[in-house]
Order: sequence, then structure tokens, then C-alpha cells
Amino acid sequence: MINGMDRRYLIKSYIFGALIFSMFLYVLMLTGDFHFIVFLFFLLNFFLFPFATVVWDDLIDLLLSGNQLLLPLLFVIPWKMFKMIILYMFAIVIAPIGLIYIYISNGYYKKTP
Repeated sequence: MINGMDRRYLIKSYIFGALIFSMFLYVLMLTGDFHFIVFLFFLLNFFLFPFATVVWDDLIDLLLSGNQLLLPLLFVIPWKMFKMIILYMFAIVIAPIGLIYIYISNGYYKKTP
């Protein structure tokens, strides 16, 4: 299934996912309220984050039809950070849609006997 994604896109998503994971882990350690279940939730979201971003990026590409928006950098950077954190937090819900999308769009269902 991972062969259906661009490796650079996957690596970039995992790097940003690792940054978000380490940020949440730091906050958990700092507050002293560390629970193993919460750690597992963030770890699972780390592995699913690239597949959640596929859904968002392809949805935006579909809505904009390849057009680009020129926006001020002071707006874009906070928006991207907010978007990545939201996608990370809901990756456990959004990523299965991304996995199904990759499965169908790459024709993996046709390759099974």
C-alpha cells in the first residue's frame, strides 16, 4: 500500500508527524500527567498521519482544480501548523479513508485473484 504514495511525500509527512509527536510527548512529560494509553494514541496517530494528509491534500486539489492561492506568509504558516495538528489529532479517523483512497486509486483491488 505504501508503494502507492510518493516516497518524498511520505518522508515529509513522517518528519512533520515526528515533530508533532515530540511536541505532544514533551507536553505530556512536562505536565507529569503521562498515561500509556495517551502515548499509544499519539504513536498510532504518528504512523497514520501521512495517510490523513493524503485525504486533505487531494480534497483541496479537487476543490481548487489545480489553481493556486497567493496568501500572506503571516497567514499561511499558522494555518499550516493548525491544519497539521488537527490532521494529526484526527488521523485515527481520517487515515482509513486515505488508505482506502490509495487502495482504489492505485488499482490494488484489481491485482487480487
